[in-house]
Amino acid sequence: MDRDRARGRGGQARPRRGLRGDAPRRYADRAGLPRPQGGCANRGDRSRQLQDHVPAPRQRRMGTNVSESGDGMPIHTVGKGESATSIAADNGFFVDTVWNHARNTALREKRKTPHQLFEGDEIFIPDKELKQEDGATGSRHRFKVKGVPAKFRLQLLALGEPRANEDYVLNIDGQLTRGKTDAQGWIKQSIPPGARSGTLTLQGGKEQIPIQIGDLDPIEEVSGVQQRLTNLGFPAGNSGELDDSTKAALRQFQEAQGLQTTGEADAATRAKLKQIHD
Repeated sequence: MDRDRARGRGGQARPRRGLRGDAPRRYADRAGLPRPQGGCANRGDRSRQLQDHVPAPRQRRMGTNVSESGDGMPIHTVGKGESATSIAADNGFFVDTVWNHARNTALREKRKTPHQLFEGDEIFIPDKELKQEDGATGSRHRFKVKGVPAKFRLQLLALGEPRANEDYVLNIDGQLTRGKTDAQGWIKQSIPPGARSGTLTLQGGKEQIPIQIGDLDPIEEVSGVQQRLTNLGFPAGNSGELDDSTKAALRQFQEAQGLQTTGEADAATRAKLKQIHD
């Protein structure tokens, strides 16, 4: 560019935008970073400065139940109402990425399903990995974010018989879905993986059933046995102990299912409970 074209009206020199001496200073001021010395900051320095100033919540979206393993990798302690599905969603992962990680082998062997964890369980959360996609410069590219919804399943019974073809409204975290139960009284819907609660409305609003998602404990725990017995119409309390009320509920359930009436949560009883109420 010749000198005349670089001057504005009145012959005064007009500053050029984006000159290397000024741009880094303006950039640093807006980002709240220290000004570079010598009027110029190279790309590596600026990237490092930005990374150092990113707030912790933006670096990793994790709750307070997080500790570090011996190699510094994060371990999440499961809280009440959490599952591998919700924990993975909270940290920006698909559930299979977290659940099938080699560091979670022991947890998979213990719990069998990612949808039913127990308070105090520990689950490994891997670091995110960058994925690169090739694309032509100067062109517009469209990327689609994949979503993996969770599956909600609920069977409605009345005196042991399915409540078939019954209208319902399912409200999950404010998202309304209308439908009919199938011939076996089942409701099957896709819901957000991080959903925690909802309400099922039946009979045109005359009947409302509160729903807590993720609160069902594993069948291996006494509390999980109690929850399933109570949901099936055999009140067992929620003490977490194999107390008298739980044993009485177990005997009633065993008798109804043609099992040996022991009042104990033996393997056959747990298997039948899991078959009926997964």
